[in-house]
Amino acid sequence: MYVEESRVLLFNSPWSTAERDQIGLLGRAPFVVERLRRSADLLRRLETERFAMVILWMPSDGIDIEDVLPVIRSANSPCSRCILILLTPQSRLEDCHPYLRLGVNALLPSSVSLAELDAEIGRQTQAARRVETRLLVRLRVTIPTAPQSVICQTVNVSATGMFLASTVQPPLGTGLAFEMPLPGWSQPIAGEAFVVRLSSIGRDRQRGLGVTFTSFRRDGGQLLREFIEGQLPPDGLLQS
Repeated sequence: MYVEESRVLLFNSPWSTAERDQIGLLGRAPFVVERLRRSADLLRRLETERFAMVILWMPSDGIDIEDVLPVIRSANSPCSRCILILLTPQSRLEDCHPYLRLGVNALLPSSVSLAELDAEIGRQTQAARRVETRLLVRLRVTIPTAPQSVICQTVNVSATGMFLASTVQPPLGTGLAFEMPLPGWSQPIAGEAFVVRLSSIGRDRQRGLGVTFTSFRRDGGQLLREFIEGQLPPDGLLQS
């Protein structure tokens, strides 16, 4: 299981404990599941405790996802790197879609079945596998004032995104283009991404930004997955 920690927070879950235990992945190690119903306690828990995954049924009792995102994805939040799954009524899905660019990892209708939620948890935890590696990445940041090109170094990379050491910190949701070399390959992989997390020196010990990939040129996504799995051979085109 490719998760950094085991604690999972379920907020406002409509299921009983017995029903929740039917969620296959959450019922097995290394996960430890905690339930929370009181809206007044949610932000305090997210500000002070570290969870590997947070699953929210919203809106609930005067609190909604726009209240949670600034807390959970802030640079100093202990949950800033957690997997965040939002469940909301079907009628709100289209309105909530922009939150996928602001730190929500998955968006599902609140009527989702236990089996469907279990499948999404599996996708998210598998995607969360990270390789700690130092690669130089060229970014072209798209901001209203003027495009900006910067060189950053990766801290870790997954199939769905990467964390970059950088003093340049564009706003959450900012789109960018990237080029990233892979060891042993003559041509870098390239594509587009957007910013989902900012961090500062302190709790994270590293100033930088987390980005989620949205597209790759040609077969870049497949090459990256093979690199993460340790199955990417050199292309034999590098000059010796």
